[in-house]
Amino acid sequence: MAAKYYVTLTDYGSSLIAQAHNVVSIELTSMVIGDANNQPYEPITQKSRTTLVNERARVPIQSVKVIGQIARVSATIEANIGGFNMHEYGFIDTTGQLVYIANFHGAYKPAIAEGAGGELEIVTDIKADSGAQVLVQIDPNIVTANKQWVLDQLNIFKEMILKRHDIAIGDPFITTLLFNNSNEVAQHKGYGTWKKFGDGHALISRATDEDAPSWMKNIGSTGGSNTHTLTTDELPKFKLNFVTGWPGGSSPPDSTRIGDSHGFANDETTDGLFRQNTSEIGANQPLYIIQSSIVIDVWIRLT
Repeated sequence: MAAKYYVTLTDYGSSLIAQAHNVVSIELTSMVIGDANNQPYEPITQKSRTTLVNERARVPIQSVKVIGQIARVSATIEANIGGFNMHEYGFIDTTGQLVYIANFHGAYKPAIAEGAGGELEIVTDIKADSGAQVLVQIDPNIVTANKQWVLDQLNIFKEMILKRHDIAIGDPFITTLLFNNSNEVAQHKGYGTWKKFGDGHALISRATDEDAPSWMKNIGSTGGSNTHTLTTDELPKFKLNFVTGWPGGSSPPDSTRIGDSHGFANDETTDGLFRQNTSEIGANQPLYIIQSSIVIDVWIRLT
């Protein structure tokens, strides 16, 4: 079954193919779109045309990809172009003449001003004519990009910038990924040489307070510890009160008294002290002072 909608060389295009001799490329510049005055036609019957029957719009060609003996030509009709039925289109060169002419199924292309519409990309596969090599290219001086292409390129550029310049030399790379060496970090980031940093130390901001320990005032200094055994001076102030007496409230026998005649300790005894001891408590273990934490990894960029 013959194709109902297709593209074909114009007579002018055929002459370009003949002159090319498989060496010179045919340079396309734009896609032209028309409504054919709402009178559809077969492209093969209009090969002598150098312009469309009724051109309504002209847009730059965005890409030409050569796949074997086929040239895949892409162009986008922007959202602001429309208000007509698409019955014909073609590709022109720098002279403004039709090199290829094609028909379309007559779909209505609305403009965004009508309250509807959007971009319409038309992709056309052009086969080599009479066994000739496909030598179609675009004019790089006038080609434009559609919105999606621009967004794609911006995303590629953004990823490249973030990947290569998000961490300057001397800055830390903080990560939850496990890297065994500098080479693995460089492979992941795509740049730089790296050195492991911190090695189990918590990161703190450099101190400017006069009362801060001296080691906190210099970048790269270390201090602190995971555990600490309190000294007597570090204990909170406290005292124990003792209430002493003899069972039943009576006075102790003279034989138990030490000191004066009332049984109280005083300096007239051997050492003037009346000693009482409490039982020992505690296990003298270091205090575990690490706060609730989560482990990450830190690398410093060297180059």
